[in-house]
Amino acid sequence: MSYFDFVIGFEDTNHKKLDGLPLKLAIEKLKEKIPDIKNHEILMVGDSITRDLHPAKNLGLSTALAKYGQSKKEKGKTDYELTEISDVLTII
Repeated sequence: MSYFDFVIGFEDTNHKKLDGLPLKLAIEKLKEKIPDIKNHEILMVGDSITRDLHPAKNLGLSTALAKYGQSKKEKGKTDYELTEISDVLTII
């Protein structure tokens, strides 16, 4: 059983998530599979508001903070907060 249709790693763009390029590639690949999907219908889950969720928000994605993976508290606004991975089921 496969859990992911594709995975984007640093080596795919040679850029970090912070500049948005890996997310843009992921959006492009997702839209190849689901052409009518809107950016706000895509959920980015991350444990860093700065590195993961700000770049996603700048691209119009919905965001969920994985509090269970945070190494330090950060200030910022996200659409959702997850205390454990299973919380994502309440969103989707």
